[in-house]
Amino acid sequence: MGGGTMGLICFTPQNINEAIQYLHQYGDETTILAGGTDVLVRYYGRLDELGRIMNIYELDELKSIRIVDDEIEVGSLVTHTQLEESTIILNHAPLLAEAAAEVGSPQIRNRGTIGGNVANSSPAGDTLPPLIALDAKVKLLSLDRGERIIPVSEFFTGPGRNVAKEDELITGFVFPIPKENYRGSFVKLGYRKALAISTVNAAVMLALDGDVVEDCRIVLGAVAPTPVRVKLTEEILKGNPITDQILESAMNQLVQEISPISDLRGSSKYRLNMAKVLVVRAIHNIFKKGGRTQ
Repeated sequence: MGGGTMGLICFTPQNINEAIQYLHQYGDETTILAGGTDVLVRYYGRLDELGRIMNIYELDELKSIRIVDDEIEVGSLVTHTQLEESTIILNHAPLLAEAAAEVGSPQIRNRGTIGGNVANSSPAGDTLPPLIALDAKVKLLSLDRGERIIPVSEFFTGPGRNVAKEDELITGFVFPIPKENYRGSFVKLGYRKALAISTVNAAVMLALDGDVVEDCRIVLGAVAPTPVRVKLTEEILKGNPITDQILESAMNQLVQEISPISDLRGSSKYRLNMAKVLVVRAIHNIFKKGGRTQ
């Protein structure tokens, strides 16, 4: 179904095949509308500038959360509220539910989608660090090339930029179910809590053998042009119990791996300090909650 006024052409595909056919023909001039929480705000009063909009919000095929074998699949149109409330996510990837709960206001969470959050490619996007910490992959679909699956960690190329082609549709995400000894936490710092854009955010996954860290994934947002996994910091934690001395050594390394800018939400120095605070807080959260972080 299509339509348009004053130069704006709108198309609502009835299925995924129609969507990728439309992108095949008009991808270079089409803006994809999912929840609309970003596009409709950014272009309020001047939607005509977009030329073509493809509204995919009614594609029910992209709205499921399910377990397939030993992986969790999340459709690109799953809302933040769905993530926050999903039994599957709460049981197996609660840090993703924690991140979803921090996105904007209840109205934004009810409408905004995980696919939109990733496609927006903001360095401050709240669901991005948890997806990377979970070793998630993004699924892209096009008429010419079929399905392309790439790690979320390799998806972003800069603020607002990613590797998706103009004729590709983000259809969902897939990540392995974390093993029982993995625990996770998401924390963020932002102002005006109801609508806060993160000044800094952090996702931490630890695999523990008693108090000893067997494996570790630490991902930070809003401290570089793209989300950053601080692998050298992780190496300091691996094979060690969490002590004040180990944490101090790890945090000294962490500030060498990030390059935050100064803007209206905070200075570079402030972000460096808060990145350390948030990672330590996330680690403490994991141990406070005990067992899996639920």
